[in-house]
Amino acid sequence: MLGSGTTVAATAARFDWSRAGHIFRAAPGHVSPVTQASRARFAQLFEKVGSNPANARPDFPLPQGAVQAGVHAYTQTFRSGKQVWVYVRNGLIQDAGVNRPGALR
Repeated sequence: MLGSGTTVAATAARFDWSRAGHIFRAAPGHVSPVTQASRARFAQLFEKVGSNPANARPDFPLPQGAVQAGVHAYTQTFRSGKQVWVYVRNGLIQDAGVNRPGALR
């Protein structure tokens, strides 16, 4: 059980390749890898972050519609100061990205 009464199951988050165009783009907080190999590495990273219950953020400022749709937020901050964030619904990654140091959420 987490802070606000939200339970987060320990299930593996899977990268939804049908959403790759939204996730991999040139926008703040997102990444835009050029090669398929780089996309695959980011997809793996997002799956790891979104599958770790220790990364669950029930306090993350999700839009109310996302909360009502069952979206859960996960974040992990690395030594470099970069923060990986992942939104998961029904075991599928809906959105993900990387915040630069100082732009953490």
